[in-house]
Amino acid sequence: HVSLEGAEVETRYQMEPDAGLTAERLFDKGWAEVLLGRALGRLETECDAGTKTGRFAVLKTFLLPGAVVTGERMRTSAESLGLTESAVKSHIHRLRERFRAIFREEVAETMAEESEVEDEMRHLVMALAAGT
Repeated sequence: HVSLEGAEVETRYQMEPDAGLTAERLFDKGWAEVLLGRALGRLETECDAGTKTGRFAVLKTFLLPGAVVTGERMRTSAESLGLTESAVKSHIHRLRERFRAIFREEVAETMAEESEVEDEMRHLVMALAAGT
């Protein structure tokens, strides 16, 4: 559980640029960033488990919305991991699916009703998009 009363939340709020967003929207954006950060941390731990240390650092840029899974960056990533481009594409696909599942778990931890999780996920993604 993450405390919402700590100085960290207030400090984070104070550092937010004023993009014409209400305090509620800034809070939602900040909360979404906290949950995404926790999900990314868990994903990195899973991805780099065992002998796969450093794999996440190479593949994480492909998690960004609209990231293209082809071209020079793909070739470079495949070479650095000692894998084929096809294998890297498969890893990226699984990484994206796992990231969504972990993010969903993080959101579900904060919800009283399981039926509200998908709506909350959409709300948080929209809060992130509104703050950019």
